[in-house]
Amino acid sequence: MMNIHLKWIKSFFITVLAASLSIVMFNYSIDSFNLFSQSNSNLAKDLQNGYYITGENIDSNRVDNIYEPLIRNIKELDLLAIGSSRTMLLHKDTLFGKKHINYYNFTDGTARLRHYAKIFGLLNRYNIKFPHTVILGLDPWVFDEKASIGQIKQLLNNPKFSSSNYLQLFNYEYTKVNILSLINNINYIKSTKLDDLKKGKNIIIAPSGDLYNPSHNNSIALDKLLKKVKHTLKECDKKNSNTKCVKYSKLNNFKEVKYLFNYLKNRGVNIIVYLAPFEPTFYQHIVKYNNFTKYNSDILEFLSKNNIEIIGSYNPADLNLTSSYFLDSVHPNENAVKQIFNKNKDLFPKWGLTPIKE
Repeated sequence: MMNIHLKWIKSFFITVLAASLSIVMFNYSIDSFNLFSQSNSNLAKDLQNGYYITGENIDSNRVDNIYEPLIRNIKELDLLAIGSSRTMLLHKDTLFGKKHINYYNFTDGTARLRHYAKIFGLLNRYNIKFPHTVILGLDPWVFDEKASIGQIKQLLNNPKFSSSNYLQLFNYEYTKVNILSLINNINYIKSTKLDDLKKGKNIIIAPSGDLYNPSHNNSIALDKLLKKVKHTLKECDKKNSNTKCVKYSKLNNFKEVKYLFNYLKNRGVNIIVYLAPFEPTFYQHIVKYNNFTKYNSDILEFLSKNNIEIIGSYNPADLNLTSSYFLDSVHPNENAVKQIFNKNKDLFPKWGLTPIKE
C-alpha cells in the first residue's frame, strides 16, 4: 500500500514538474515583453518596414509588445508625442503630411504619469538620444494620480535587465499575455496603405506607433453625439468614474509632473503640452458640478510658472470648437486637431505643419 502511495506522489510531482517546465519554456520562447531576447516580434518588424497593421486586440499590451521593439531600433528621433486616447489623433500625416520627420506617437488608454516615465525609461534602456521636441498630452487626471517621485525615477532609470524578469517565466499573467501575443502575431493583417485597413473595425497601428480607430469616424450626427454625451454624464453621476467625469477631491500631483518637466529640460528637450478639449456640453457639466473651473485654473497656472508652451485648451470655447468637432464627450475629431495645431505653427519651425485644406 505504501508503495502505491509513493508511486502516486512521484507521478504527481513529475507531472507538475513537466507542466511547470513547459510553461517556463513557452514563456521564454514567446517572450512578448522581450525580457530575455533582443529580437523584435514580426509585428514590430513589419511596422518598421512601413506597414500599417490591424487585428483583434492588436493594441493590447502595446507598450511592451509594440513600442519597446520600435524604440529599440530608432536611429533618430525628432518629435515624440505621448498621451492618452485623447492624444491618439495627433497622427504624423495629419500634422506633417509627407514631410520627412522622425515622429512617433505612443499612447496608452487613460495614460497616467507612469506611462510617460516608462516611455522615456525605454529610451534610456536602449541609449536612444532624446528627441528635439516632446508633445505631452496631459489630461487633468494626470494631476490627480498618486504617483511618487521615487516611482517616476525608477521607471526613468530603466535597467537593461533585471533578475526579477525570471519570475515572469512562471507567471500566470505573463503566460496569458504570451498566448494572446502569439494569436495576434498569427492573425494580424498588414498593408502599406492605410485605406486598405480602414474598412475593418479593429484598431490600426501606423509605422510611427500612432493609432487609428475606424469606429471613430471624423464626423457624427449631432443628435447622436449629444445622446452619447448625455449617456456618459449619466454614467458619470452613477459610477463616479475619475478619468471620464473628472471628480477629484483635489489635484495633488504637481510636484511629480514638475520633476518630469525638469528631467526633460535637463536633457535639452523642448516641451510642448497638449491640452485636448472636452465636448462643450460635457465641459459645462464638469464646470458646474465638478469644480473644474478651479482645476483648469490650477493646471494653467502651474504650466505658466514652469514656462511650458501650451497647445489647445480643456475649454472648447477657447478654441472656437462646437460639438460638431467631437467624437464623444472627451475625444476631439481630426478636424479639431488640425484647427488647434494650425494656430500654433510657430512652435514647429523646423518641420512646419500641413496647412488645413479649405
